Amino acid sequence: MNTSEAVFDFVCPSCGENVLSRRELAGAKMMCPACREIIIVPEPESFVSKAAEEVTKAVIRTSDEIAEGVSKGAGESGCRGCILGGLVILGVLWVLSWLLGLLGF
Repeated sequence: MNTSEAVFDFVCPSCGENVLSRRELAGAKMMCPACREIIIVPEPESFVSKAAEEVTKAVIRTSDEIAEGVSKGAGESGCRGCILGGLVILGVLWVLSWLLGLLGF
């Protein structure tokens, strides 16, 4: 295993700073280098789960914007927002499928 696979980062629950840790320390206690609080190292998330989470947030945000545009009425700006939102969703889904293909899924 190379060094980049053995190390991951997470957010300190006490101060919100990014903390680096080795994967084998998951579940162990460590001191946050920023705030000096004792914290438990979480299980590392996989790259795919982080990407999926970000895509899900983007799709939800976009669908909320689309719903907002539709609720304003069928005026010109509302329709343009729907079309643009649909294109954004398609783009996000394409990027996710490309990433998953790259990772061999």
